[in-house]
Formats: sequence, C-alpha cells, structure tokens
Amino acid sequence: MIKISLRLLRRFSSSDLYNMETYEKIGKIGTDYDDARNYEAFSMKEFKKHLTPEEWAKVTANDPLFKMPELEDLWDIQDLKPHFYKHLPPYLQRPAMALDERQRAAKRMTLEWAKGEKDLKKKRIAIKSTWRMLTNDECEVFTGLMLVRNPIWALGHDKDVEWAKLRFRTMRKHGLLAKFDESFEYEDIEDDDDDLTSTRLLKLEKDLDEGKPIRGYEPVPNSKHWLEADPDEADPHSIGYAGGYRVWLLLKNKATQKWEFPSATVFGMNSFHQTRINLVENLFGKNLKVHHITPKPFIVDTEAYPEVTERDRPINFDEDVYDLYFNRLKILMPKAKEEDLIKMLQKKYDMKKNLDPLIKKVKGRKIFYFRSIHEKGDIKLVNNDIYDDYAWVPKVKLSKYFDKERYDKFIQVMTRH
Repeated sequence: MIKISLRLLRRFSSSDLYNMETYEKIGKIGTDYDDARNYEAFSMKEFKKHLTPEEWAKVTANDPLFKMPELEDLWDIQDLKPHFYKHLPPYLQRPAMALDERQRAAKRMTLEWAKGEKDLKKKRIAIKSTWRMLTNDECEVFTGLMLVRNPIWALGHDKDVEWAKLRFRTMRKHGLLAKFDESFEYEDIEDDDDDLTSTRLLKLEKDLDEGKPIRGYEPVPNSKHWLEADPDEADPHSIGYAGGYRVWLLLKNKATQKWEFPSATVFGMNSFHQTRINLVENLFGKNLKVHHITPKPFIVDTEAYPEVTERDRPINFDEDVYDLYFNRLKILMPKAKEEDLIKMLQKKYDMKKNLDPLIKKVKGRKIFYFRSIHEKGDIKLVNNDIYDDYAWVPKVKLSKYFDKERYDKFIQVMTRH
C-alpha cells in the first residue's frame, strides 16, 4: 500500500519536492486508524491535516491541481458514511485530486445524492404506505374477512345414535375394539388453571367421582364451550348462536344497508395477512383472538366502478437509484446515445428502467376473501364508521342476508369449507 501511495504522489508532483522522511511520513498516514487507511483512502482535506504547513506549501507550490476551488469544497467519499461506497464504482472511490474534471463532477453528483439517500427512502416509503394497491388489470386490491365460528355440538338424528350404540356393542362382542393396556405408563398432563374450559371439565369430573349431585345445565351468556353455551340461543349477535352449525360473521354496511363480509383496502406496504389483522383490530378491538388462514384466498370477487378514474402511482426508490446511475453515465460519457447507456446499465449492473406509466387507471376493485377462525373473545363493534350491525349466520340462513347473486357466489365456497 505504501508503494501505491508513492506512485500516486509522483504522478502529481516531482520527487525533488520531498525528502525520504516526508515519503515515509506520507506512506504511514492512516496506520493509527482502525481501518488502516493509507494515502489513497484519504480525501484532500484529510491529507492536508497530516502535513505541516511547510510540507503542504511544497506540495502545492508547483502543482496547480491542489489549488483548484472544486477540490477545496468537495466532500470526498472518505468524509462521509461507509454506506456511500455502494453507489460509487471503484475508479471514482479515489481521492478527488486523482480524478479528471468529468469524474469529479460525477463523483460530486453521486455524493450529494447519497447524503439525502436516507431521507429520500423514507419519503418513498411514506408515500407508498398510503398508496392503494392495484392489480395488473387496473383494479384496487381489497382483502375480505370470512370469520367463522366452528360448531359447538355435533348434530345427529336419533337413528344415528342408535346405530352408533349397536355398532359399538357388535364390535365389543366380536373383540374388534382395542383393549386398554393398564401396564402402559400414561403421562399426566397438567391442565392450565387459566383455561375456563379445562377447569369446568375438571370440576364436573370431580363432582362425578365424589358422587355429588350434578346441577342442572346452566347456560353462560356469550360462551361457545359445549358445557356453557345455550342450545336455544336465539340472538344472532351471540357467539353461541346456532351451536350445531358452523356460523359466519356478516356485517351490515351503513352506506348500502346490505350484509357483507367485512373488507379493507390493501395499502402498498402491507400484506393480505397484515391487512386482515388491522381490520379485526380496527373493527373489534384487541380483545378478539382470531386465527388467520393463509396464503390462498377462498374466493376472489370483482366489482366494476361506475366510472374509470386516474391516479398517480408512487415512485419506487429503485427508480431513483436507476436515475442516479443513468445521469452519472451521461456525465462520464456525454457523447454516448441514451439507448447505449440503457444497455450498459442492464449489462453491467443488471438494472432495468421501470416502464410502468406514472398515471394509472382504476376500473374497479378485487376483493380477496380469506377464511379466519374465531378463537377467543366476544364480538363488539368498536368502530361503526362503515358497519353498524353484525350477525353470526349459519349457511342454512344465508339466503335471508344475501341476494340471489351474492348467495350463489359464496354458498359453494362456504359448503366446501
């Protein structure tokens, strides 16, 4: 590295300006730093700090390069942060005094851009986070929530019960049932006392073992446990409604006065999954626990808007980087054609220009419906800006809430799942 420094010094000044002590001093510049930088990794400002005024006068006396005002005010790569290196090719990472006029102009433009890189990236992210996502066929992207509460009890006819008893007796008579191995050491699982389901079962088992009289069935409001739910619950707002069926959560739209599965717009920085999480929290608060099933939607519904509108799309940060590289090549090679510079960027940096138009048309919306399973918590609308009512609806009563077109669209997917 010292030899390289000496060669670089001889390039800009005659050797008789320095004695051997000066050569050794300049060659050792940077050895006290953790990154062990030498003369080649120094900007002109920093190089000046390591020389006495007399030595600096000798360097600048016979070489006008060191008196150029462009170099005096230029922030070199070494005066900035390390991540700025990634936007400079190796030949522009040399000190400014080792570059020609065009290279210095390209380097100055790159470093000025790099100083505002973080703020520019934050700006692009902030704009994109409020951008309504569009599909390739110019439709806004929405995600729909098909929240389901699984059946509380298994429904069956009396004949099914009699058949199950007969089947059990027959299999036991002919020795077709698996026998219980009493010698096997089964692991005792401790029940969580905080789980209302397990504590209620344990209390019931304890009363049975001690021969205590079992009290009559006492329904618990807004419970979906099979020992607590009310089999005669008639309120569709209750989580225990229609306990023998799988029920789906529908909300009533204030604007249209129609029942529908709730939906929300997908913004630029959010996924379908995160949008559904935000939708549940926005409508019902944080107490409702829901398991979201991903990644495939159950059904995609397309709705056309009455009028086609236009909207400016956000500029991606990658487009800013592309413009930086392209403009720098124009400075370094002013006589080159633009199509040649585009080919060079694609070949050397694998960078392609974004040809997506800046003005996008919006023709309608696509709602991607995903299924989610209710785990814990009662349903209470905490935000009624869009919806003002809700109901748990089994499939057999769906026709009372949907019109024929909407019923035909959803009944099949609800039957399959």
